Amino acid sequence: MRLFLIRHGETVAIVTRVLAGSTDTPLTNHGVEQIKRLGEHFDSHGIYFTHVFSSDLTRARLTAEGACRGPSGSSPPSPVLTADLRERDFGALEDTPWAATSESKSDPSADEQLPESDAAMNRRANAFLADRLLPLLLFDGQHETDVVAVVAHGVILRVLWACLVALFEPDAVHVPRLDDPFKPVWSNTGFLEVKIRQSPGQTQTTSRVLTHWTMDVVEMDSKAHLADLHRTRGGIGSAAFDKRQRRIDQFF
Repeated sequence: MRLFLIRHGETVAIVTRVLAGSTDTPLTNHGVEQIKRLGEHFDSHGIYFTHVFSSDLTRARLTAEGACRGPSGSSPPSPVLTADLRERDFGALEDTPWAATSESKSDPSADEQLPESDAAMNRRANAFLADRLLPLLLFDGQHETDVVAVVAHGVILRVLWACLVALFEPDAVHVPRLDDPFKPVWSNTGFLEVKIRQSPGQTQTTSRVLTHWTMDVVEMDSKAHLADLHRTRGGIGSAAFDKRQRRIDQFF
């Protein structure tokens, strides 16, 4: 299986530096252009997805719809939307400046301000893996040719990565650099690509851990598609994308 973990395009909340975990903040015009470039990158490299999973928040869904294309003459699979891939719910801190999270760490009422705990995010990530990804690896018989996209958000992607790594034996995850532990980050429309393989001659045990599988990291926060992309001046690039002027599917 080739697996791509992709972050959504730039949003208004990112430009204005406010928290928008569960808030449906719109993409910027620059964010839409990032998605367009990502789709062109996948197309030019012959990367066509057999399965697409996305957070059900609009910024992730539109990224999945715009970036995950089908080969000429065919349509890509429709994204499977799930709340399990939503960004962390910041509760009372939604729509407040980013600095609010640092201030909240020393606040005794932080648990009230940040209702979604790390444990809750882990449960969502593990539910996604158990319900969506593991069945593709273990039961559909096509894992060797599957190309899977998971489109989500910065924080939940880090949680999902940690939960995914925990399914393998420690020496079965191969990263092409010496970071220890490896803690990936995602730029807007940046992606992490991995290859997951079953060891020859081995069968899966009944354990949830993938004891006879390996995972190789191919790309980390890949953003080559953004190399020559410049923000439109005059504030246009940072403004919210107006779907009334052009439908998102027409843009792509």
